[in-house]
Amino acid sequence: MLRLVLLIYSAGQIVAGPVELIKVFTAGLVFDAAVAGQGLLPLLLYLAAVPRRFFNTRWNKAFILLIVWSSAAGLLLLSVTEAYFWAEFQARFNFIAVDYLVYTQELLGMIREGYPVKTVFAGIAAVATLITLLFYGKCLRWDDTASLRGRMTVAIAGLVFPFAVFFLLSGSMKNISTNATDNELADNGVYEFFSAFRNNELDYDRYYKTMPEGELSAELRDLLQESNSRFVAGDSADLTRKVTADGPEKHPNIVVITVESLSAEYFRRFWEHTGADAES
Repeated sequence: MLRLVLLIYSAGQIVAGPVELIKVFTAGLVFDAAVAGQGLLPLLLYLAAVPRRFFNTRWNKAFILLIVWSSAAGLLLLSVTEAYFWAEFQARFNFIAVDYLVYTQELLGMIREGYPVKTVFAGIAAVATLITLLFYGKCLRWDDTASLRGRMTVAIAGLVFPFAVFFLLSGSMKNISTNATDNELADNGVYEFFSAFRNNELDYDRYYKTMPEGELSAELRDLLQESNSRFVAGDSADLTRKVTADGPEKHPNIVVITVESLSAEYFRRFWEHTGADAES
């Protein structure tokens, strides 16, 4: 469903031929199945291990319904979050999302200030409740006839599944097109998030403006050229210079301070103590 929403949102940026769309949704189904299978593994292990005499009790039923509601709410929250992320970066979760987690305080502040959090959470809770009620009425069957041996066989098969995904599935399998947006649509946000966390990398050429190395070297040389200096080598990529000074050599003490993500809020707090205007 999320893939279809993102497809409609980015309709003008994709290659939308029938063959391409089949590739996108086929690859996406593989990644979705890999993530869903691993996500359901804890519940599968619980159902395999829970004693039969406890299985049909109201406490177990309430616990299962709580798991269903939490899973539905989590998936909805994940979908909404990924939709916002897609709107900004035209991509599934990647190392940018991983990097956001390093600055949790700043991220939470930005979310509270820039998004209708209460409305989104209320909507998610309502839809998750509706899904749980439908699931309870239509899908849940409290069948306790399965033997312990049969349940353990299924549990062991479930434990093998993550290893099969790890060795058989690769993030590069999403690259089914020369169109970057098509490839992102074919991916799964959860899979890509953990892949980015493990590999600790981001496609520089895609997310940062670049220029041909020859043009860059020539521009850097123009910026560094001074009347009292000359480049040592003829190679345009070599920026080594020989500088001729007019006076005695100086050794100044230089301190460079760099600050990442410095919010204007901290400037306001600083200026409040001094009584000065933050704009000055």
